Amino acid sequence: MNLVRKTVDNTYNLFRNLIFRLTINDPEKAHERFIELSDLAHKYGFDKLLFDNKENYRQNKFDISNAGGFNKNGNIPPQFLRYLGFDRIEVGTVTADPWLGNPERPRIWRFPPATLVNCLGLPGVGAEQIAENLEKYGKHNVPVTMNVMSTPGKKGKELLDDIASSIKTTRGLHEVDRFILNISCPNTRCGLGVNARKKYQDELRSYLGVMDKEVLSWQKYGVKVSPDLTEEDIEATIELLTKSNASYIVTTNTTAKHNPEHINPSPGKGGASGAALYYLSLRTQRMFEKKLDEVQSKIEIIAVGGIDSAD
Repeated sequence: MNLVRKTVDNTYNLFRNLIFRLTINDPEKAHERFIELSDLAHKYGFDKLLFDNKENYRQNKFDISNAGGFNKNGNIPPQFLRYLGFDRIEVGTVTADPWLGNPERPRIWRFPPATLVNCLGLPGVGAEQIAENLEKYGKHNVPVTMNVMSTPGKKGKELLDDIASSIKTTRGLHEVDRFILNISCPNTRCGLGVNARKKYQDELRSYLGVMDKEVLSWQKYGVKVSPDLTEEDIEATIELLTKSNASYIVTTNTTAKHNPEHINPSPGKGGASGAALYYLSLRTQRMFEKKLDEVQSKIEIIAVGGIDSAD
């Protein structure tokens, strides 16, 4: 089985440059083909044959998951991702209503060797369809995290009801044991993330109230933060989180800051990931760690952003 997996990996490495060349003007197409391939491989049982090997089951000191946005609609089979080596999967960002996202393509840009900028705008098929997508995969052994936020354009009570609806629709699905509140997407009304001192402080408090009420008692939830927060933002965010039932902070989402060292020319919009995100994400993570330690909080940190290896 390991030999088969190695052959598949080597074959992909041979065709990778060709795939990237064919999708250079619209990298989103490469991801769409990957979703189709994963569903086809799982449907006919090829995923276990081609991708399963003993390395998928070694015990690490940490779990590995995909990041939000990779499996937006829950239409990548959970077991397929398990065979690729993921210990859990994340689905979303989930909104209660379907949303097309930003209409003009391309909405993703590649900047070799290791940076992406995306301006998708939170597209998705809506919570009910996502629930149906996941249910069709039946029983599996892969823990699931649901990444939730309100449908763009919602305000006030309607916004809070939207988040609550997504949680209610998905919290009873098989293996769903975590939720992430995505308050930091740079491609929607969220702007640069939560500025907890000003406009977003009251909003974040309200969001956390919804999470405390709707997430089941045995499930955990956390908040995904922006890498562009100031030290004051971080302190105020922690103050609010410690008064809620939040269990973890996800550091971080993509950045609205386009470092010309990695992104040139900049598309002038969108959130950067990969190499362009690494140091900003690490800076924010370390600052959260320091501030959490100062208040002796037990809130955990989940690292994401710019990571390119287990080391």
